[in-house]
Amino acid sequence: MSKYLTATEFTERTLLPASYVEQVAAQAPTFVDLALEERSAYIDALLGKRYAIPFQAPIPMIIKRWLTNLVSLDIYMKRGFNPTDDDAKLFEKQFDTTITELKEAADAKDGLYELPVKQTAEGQSGITKGFSRVYSEGSPFVWKRLQRARGTQEDIDGHGTKR
Repeated sequence: MSKYLTATEFTERTLLPASYVEQVAAQAPTFVDLALEERSAYIDALLGKRYAIPFQAPIPMIIKRWLTNLVSLDIYMKRGFNPTDDDAKLFEKQFDTTITELKEAADAKDGLYELPVKQTAEGQSGITKGFSRVYSEGSPFVWKRLQRARGTQEDIDGHGTKR
């Protein structure tokens, strides 16, 4: 199972004080690692249809940021907090922004984030539904001939074409 940050890397990246992370690790020794693993799996689940998961080293910085923001709220909630505290609102906002960005990355048509695209085979592009979306006749005057032929047939038949 992929885990994009270690507990030490997470502690260095998060806005939480290191003492909060240490306190949670003392209360529940596996919680930090489990949260990092679960949130990494969540990121993979959201981005798996479009991007090559699990992400390989070097892990894109945006993935590390998203993981840090998601787990920071988990750690903050596990430690316990006053819901009216401004810090709680900050971590909740970070979490919500991260979820929005992940959904944009998963549904993006314009390539909002530069992440490794899933490829079907070695050396092929990530385009899965490539086909022509236009129709063109061999000559720009074919439509005139077709229209003339259809009109002549309508004159012979004595009524218009039914579609």
